[in-house]
Amino acid sequence: MKNKRRLALAMCLLMTGCSPDGALDIPDEEHIVSSLRNGLKEHSSVIEITFYSDDDVSRSLADAADRLMRAAMYESEDPTGGDYIRYQYGGYSGEFGCRRVSCNYLCSIKLIPDYYSYLVYENKVNEKVAEIQAGFGFDDETADAEKVKAVYDYICQNVKYDRIHVKNPHHRLRSTAYSALCMGTATCQGYAVAVYRLLKENGIDARVVTGSTDRAEDSFHAWNICCVDGMYYNLDATWDSGSDSSEGYDYFLRGSCFEGHTPAEEFMTRDFTERYPVAESDYE
Repeated sequence: MKNKRRLALAMCLLMTGCSPDGALDIPDEEHIVSSLRNGLKEHSSVIEITFYSDDDVSRSLADAADRLMRAAMYESEDPTGGDYIRYQYGGYSGEFGCRRVSCNYLCSIKLIPDYYSYLVYENKVNEKVAEIQAGFGFDDETADAEKVKAVYDYICQNVKYDRIHVKNPHHRLRSTAYSALCMGTATCQGYAVAVYRLLKENGIDARVVTGSTDRAEDSFHAWNICCVDGMYYNLDATWDSGSDSSEGYDYFLRGSCFEGHTPAEEFMTRDFTERYPVAESDYE
C-alpha cells in the first residue's frame, strides 16, 4: 500500500549566494515551497530539488532543506496544509550534495518524508470529510460558534480514545485524521488533527497545540485553539470525548486559564501569541 510517487523540482537558474542573514538564497524559492507542499500532500515518497550555484554550498544544504520544509508547512487557509501535514508525518531523512558542472555547481537536495499513513487512506479521509460536511448542513447564515459546536459534537460523539495502541510507538496511524474519522478511534493527536481539518473546512481558523498535562498518562498531549468572534479559545475533544453535550463540556471554548494544560514553549512565544491571541475568559 506504500505510495511510490516521486517529485522532482529542477531549477535552471544561477544562485546569487547567501542572503544577509547567512541563509542560502535559492532561486524561485516560493515556487519550490509550493511544489514541496503539494508533494507532501500527495505523499510523494521522494522529493528532489536541484539547482545551479556559482559556488559549492554543500554545507548549507541541510539548513536550507529544514527552512523549505518549515515553509511548506506554514499556516494558511488550506485545510490540508499547515498543521494537517505537520502532525501526520514524522520528519524526513535527506541527502545533500554539489558537483561541478562546467563552470558552476549542480546542487541537489533529496528529501524522504516519513508519513504516518498512506495516500489511499488520505483519499478515504477526503471522502469521509465530504460526507460529514453534507451532514452538517451549514449555510451562509450559520454562525462560527455554531459551526465549532457541531464539529466538536461530531468528534466527541463519534471518536473513542485508542487505548489499544496508545503505548505502541510503531502504530502511528493512531495519530491521524484517518484513524479518528474513518476508524472511530484515535489518540490525542488524531483527535486534534481531525478537529483542525473539519474546522478549517468550514472557514474557522484553528491550530493544533501540543504540550503537557497534569494527568500522568498524558505527559504529551495535543489539543486545539480556534477563532470565534475575533479571539481564540482552547478546546480538547480528547478529554471531552464521550461526554453528554446537553450537559455541557468541560474543555470546550475555554480561555487562557485552560485547566490541566501547559502548552509547549513554541506556543508561548511572542510571535505565536500575538498571531493567535487567546481570550482571557471562556466563550459564552
